[in-house]
This record gives sequence, structure tokens and C-alpha cells, in this order.
Amino acid sequence: MVLKYYTVSVKDLDTGGLVLNKTNVVGTSLSVSSDLTARYKYYWNITACNDAGCSTWAEPLYFKIE
Repeated sequence: MVLKYYTVSVKDLDTGGLVLNKTNVVGTSLSVSSDLTARYKYYWNITACNDAGCSTWAEPLYFKIE
């Protein structure tokens, strides 16, 4: 099966609140607008989707906006 798109989820590390959820992401990069706040810690994870469905969510990666 050929990859069609990714779904990317970004959450606040402290609260677990959803900050960003982008579906139909094509390619390997994503530009994020001002939805993220300086000095906050976040985590993101991703799933890949094709005609057969979507994979399980990848292990989260953590980052901080400086």
C-alpha cells in the first residue's frame, strides 16, 4: 500500500490538552503557526494512513519552544 497522508497531534506536556491536530499532511514537514507558546513544553506524535487505514500512533517526541 502507498502512503497517502499523515495525521500529526501536538499536546501540552503539562495538561495533556490538544494544541494542534492536523490531518491529511502530505510530505515530511509541517509548518505550525503561532498556536505554540514560548517556554512551554509539548509533545507530538504521528500516524501514517493509506487505503487500508492508519497505523498505530508512534511514540511521542518531546520539545520546548524557546
